[in-house]
Amino acid sequence: MLNITRERLSSWETARSPISWNYGFGFCLALDISVRWLAVGEGQWDEELDWLPVANTLEAPLRMPFGEAYARYIAPAYEIKEKAPGNSVFSKTSDPKRIEAMKELLRSYPEKWIGLIPDEDIEDFTLLLWKVFEEFKTNKLFTRFERYKDRLLGRHK
Repeated sequence: MLNITRERLSSWETARSPISWNYGFGFCLALDISVRWLAVGEGQWDEELDWLPVANTLEAPLRMPFGEAYARYIAPAYEIKEKAPGNSVFSKTSDPKRIEAMKELLRSYPEKWIGLIPDEDIEDFTLLLWKVFEEFKTNKLFTRFERYKDRLLGRHK
């Protein structure tokens, strides 16, 4: 499954050497187990992985010890998830602490993305981000304008 020798497995089992990020994360994907559970023993072993931001997992150096990679690159995503109402990263909130945590996460992403996007694709990626932002801005402003217009005309919804 992960192409490891008996000696390597034995060194992990006896804690003579740490599991590197590439093998630990590979175990999580192959066996469908929680990254947090394997790294620190918290949460459920069968916790869903599909919410985990891909950029966080790709940023971790492959040979970095699994626990260290978890603490540095993955734990912050879990912290944001824990602050989310209903533990959903995708649910809306007005909680100032969560909003600030999401802003901090957004501030960190451009640097991650720049490191992940090949130079020949950076222009296309930049244009894609710009288009998504413009669409978001247009839709949000249009919706706000419609609500404002309805209020002015006495058509409350």
